[in-house]
Amino acid sequence: MQLYFDTAIGKQYAFSDDVVVSGAPGALVFTAANGSVLGPYPATLVAGTAPMQPVSLAQAQAEQNAALTHAAAVVIIGGFSSSALGSPNHYPSKPTDQENLRSAALVAASAAAGWTTGLWCENAGGTWTLMQHTAAEVTQVHADFQAMVAATQAKLAAARASVACETTVALVLAITW
Repeated sequence: MQLYFDTAIGKQYAFSDDVVVSGAPGALVFTAANGSVLGPYPATLVAGTAPMQPVSLAQAQAEQNAALTHAAAVVIIGGFSSSALGSPNHYPSKPTDQENLRSAALVAASAAAGWTTGLWCENAGGTWTLMQHTAAEVTQVHADFQAMVAATQAKLAAARASVACETTVALVLAITW
């Protein structure tokens, strides 16, 4: 887990270890393992954690829940894998990608025989291509996306439940994504 602290507002950000951080302080760029740029994030982020200040258990729980929720959101917009085309491909899942996939899945549900539409995906070789998908393939890609979201939400729910059960600030802060 990589931790960054916003010196302007005191908010802490947690990034998974596969996120690549580049750039200079004040112009940091956070890139997911699939190459997509995350963010935007404030220019006031610095590596490390917030200065230790005494906090109540309720404050620690609220802050940890916010960090866990942010980590889950990063996973959801970080893309997902589907083998709808016969072999694993990586699909983008930023908000616009989600809207496009949802629209394609709605049309696919009642599409005429032979209907296809293009969806962006990255093959195992790292090449992004607008690939044509049949209605059945679009439906499978959408199902795979929903499965990833459901698994991420289940992990978030379990982590938040653990946060709620802990009785000390140290134990709450030990719960990470």
